[in-house]
Amino acid sequence: MSYVAILHPADGSSLLVDHINAGLWLPPGGHVEPGEHPAATARREIREELAIEPVFIEDAARLSFITVTRTTGTDRGHLDVSLWFLLVGERGMPLTATGPSSPTHAGGRRRTYSPRGPGASTRTTGGS
Repeated sequence: MSYVAILHPADGSSLLVDHINAGLWLPPGGHVEPGEHPAATARREIREELAIEPVFIEDAARLSFITVTRTTGTDRGHLDVSLWFLLVGERGMPLTATGPSSPTHAGGRRRTYSPRGPGASTRTTGGS
């Protein structure tokens, strides 16, 4: 899996999307195709899922960190090794959270999360 953390540089808030299969609010991302570089996966997933051109924090789209987690929801029970890339984003930037190849995202619902706490500036937009 390649995930993309879209961070607002001024306040550190990040964008999450409602992931139907996992039953969680997650950053955008997806499976790395055979022979595909994980950074290319991150670019492809952002273009497909949010219809934006990715702007990586690191010029070379370098891997920022790796996580290993046990899945939940409809696809629970296996381990995901996730490669994380960081992007620059801003509140109110135009995006579409229902790209043509993002059937796992619920009707475009997205949420901004602030590191200052759940009530500080969390908001949900899109979808029903």
